[in-house]
Amino acid sequence: MAERVQRFLARCGICSRRKAEDLIRAGRVLVNQVPAMLGSCVNSSDSVMVDGSLVRPENNRYVMLCKPRGVLSSVGHEQSSNLTDFVVVPERVFPVGRLDRDSEGLILMTNDGDLAQRIAHPSFETVKTYVVWVDRPVREPDLVRLQAGLMVDGRKVIVHGMRRLGSDCVEVQIHEGRKHVVKLLFGALGFRVRGLKRTAIGSLLLGRLKPGEWRDLTADEIAGLRGVFNKGQNPPGYVRGARKVGSAVKGQRSIRRFGK
Repeated sequence: MAERVQRFLARCGICSRRKAEDLIRAGRVLVNQVPAMLGSCVNSSDSVMVDGSLVRPENNRYVMLCKPRGVLSSVGHEQSSNLTDFVVVPERVFPVGRLDRDSEGLILMTNDGDLAQRIAHPSFETVKTYVVWVDRPVREPDLVRLQAGLMVDGRKVIVHGMRRLGSDCVEVQIHEGRKHVVKLLFGALGFRVRGLKRTAIGSLLLGRLKPGEWRDLTADEIAGLRGVFNKGQNPPGYVRGARKVGSAVKGQRSIRRFGK
């Protein structure tokens, strides 16, 4: 059965479909020794190469990592510390979305390009949950303005839910994926963000993972992510302006640290 080249590359765990389009445009993808074009299709008998290496589909893998501060959200070969210093698996997993170097928390890594596309693409409005520490106490008027949504770089950021965890600590849920959007959101209120931790992506919760630890997702967690997207709904338990406290994650698997 024929499929588009970018979808094939996503199934091979090379990258998401959007990133695959960039590879095709750059001339880095060959189909039967001919540069691929956007919209080209391939089937099981075709030879597909990326940067001179033959690629084939592999079994899907889903990993969650608690990214420490100071680590890049990439799997490249930069001199600085990145995700490959922690998650070492035979499959070619890549991060879905990103966190700033000075932020910490949940990173989902997978070689399932279709699921990655649906999580990362803004049209699906996948809710992400963050705990934010700021440089001064957060007052009730600040929370009211947050709940109403704020303009950031000419576009309104919608806050799906929030709650105050301390005088200078707030949990917020947004679906925006723009660079530095949480810091810019609080900056619009005159705050400086001192710390930022992502604790959930859709129905997937960070749970008790510590910085540098990772584990495979359970079957229920994978099904939960797919279920949320297939129904076109936000994760259960979220309401605008508040968050219902859910139960602990069931089926926790063994936790691994620093690629062990």
